[in-house]
Amino acid sequence: MSFFRANLMLIAVLCHQAAMFEPRRASSRERERAKSNLPSLFERTLQPIVAANRLFVGVLLSLETAASYAAATPFSAFSKRIFSILPRSIPEPCTPPLFLMAILAIVLGSILRVLSFRAMKGLFTYEVSLAARHKLVTSGPYAIVRHPGYTAMLLVQFSLPLLCLSPGSGSWWWGAGVAHTSLGHAVVGTWAALLGHVTLAVCRAFVEDALLHKMFGTEWEAYARSVRYRYIPGVF
Repeated sequence: MSFFRANLMLIAVLCHQAAMFEPRRASSRERERAKSNLPSLFERTLQPIVAANRLFVGVLLSLETAASYAAATPFSAFSKRIFSILPRSIPEPCTPPLFLMAILAIVLGSILRVLSFRAMKGLFTYEVSLAARHKLVTSGPYAIVRHPGYTAMLLVQFSLPLLCLSPGSGSWWWGAGVAHTSLGHAVVGTWAALLGHVTLAVCRAFVEDALLHKMFGTEWEAYARSVRYRYIPGVF
């Protein structure tokens, strides 16, 4: 069971990095062409906060993964090193239903995110931008919802804390009591702030819809009638 949890945690680490990958950075001319109404401070801080998210969450997931591997092989040199680094004892790992559901959501979200990258090809950027030969993408996951990349981001980002921070996750974080320390409170606060930023980023879908409507006119209107929902089919 220990190795099973450790391997699933490793998959979660890789999925998170894949979901946060930036396919292409928008040029200043592409950002200027969009002329979005988003606050300039938000757009300027987007890149460093995304980088901080990848680092912060990646480190936490890696620690949890290392704890699971150490518990699976307690007498190895690697495990002894982990035991000396991580504060408090490492409990016997387990894979409760909440943990398995979170892993499934993260894997599905990362797959959807990558499919969105591929459907958009060279048009997918983190900043709100318009390429010189921008086109309205309506195939692949964009035939189901208008902003599948944001759907995937929400699915991944809000499932990740369930692996470590939730009481029913069977994690080292809770099992060793780290969650109740000052460090634990600081980590929870930081993660909550990052999730808040993710939520704000996802809300840009309304701005993007307005830009695409202005650029493509009746073509976008026909697409919006065909694909009514931004994030979740039949919901919103």
